[in-house]
Amino acid sequence: LDNTLYEYERCNEHAKSGLFKILSRDFNTPTGKASSLFDAARVAIHKQLAGTASSHSRLLYIQRTLEMLGADNYIQKIVYYEEFFWRMYFDKMELFDGVMNFLEYLRREGVKICVVTDLTAKIQLAKIVHLGIENYVDFVVSSEEAGRDKPDSPAFLLALKKLKLPKQAVVMVGDDEKDIAGAQAVGIKAIKSNPAIFKDGRIIQIIKSV
Repeated sequence: LDNTLYEYERCNEHAKSGLFKILSRDFNTPTGKASSLFDAARVAIHKQLAGTASSHSRLLYIQRTLEMLGADNYIQKIVYYEEFFWRMYFDKMELFDGVMNFLEYLRREGVKICVVTDLTAKIQLAKIVHLGIENYVDFVVSSEEAGRDKPDSPAFLLALKKLKLPKQAVVMVGDDEKDIAGAQAVGIKAIKSNPAIFKDGRIIQIIKSV
């Protein structure tokens, strides 16, 4: 999902920029300091919860950031800032050119689609709905549901179980090594994707040749 069907970094940077501005305003602190504290919080949470969906939680990053800012009565603020972050994030979300054509092709051909994605289920499902592709996706496996992030095997094995297909009948399309190595480790063929192969339609020919 992230960086395979749309540009993750553009959305994430836009959301962080907005968050840092509002933290700067509310806590009378430079945006640079807010950014540094958020990055420190992210690193700490990643280390503490490595390999789990919660290690990506913006809610936990924000909670730790507010603690480092010395915020009082911060529980309601955590909820507000997290909702604000995702509103900003969604504002910049759009499918890569050609992705919808690809999904429509798969649907016409009767190919089942399972999205295998890190992070918590709720936010990843919301992304799918926001992108308007929910009717093309048969199943979703989040690392929250699987218990481990990619490239660990549980997410890929759960995808096979949901699809009710043998590994030989499945192809993983992903943008990074976690997708490719994780799929190949359980015997699933994998294709490294990028925006260009969706835009020019090459992805369909690549899929056919696998």
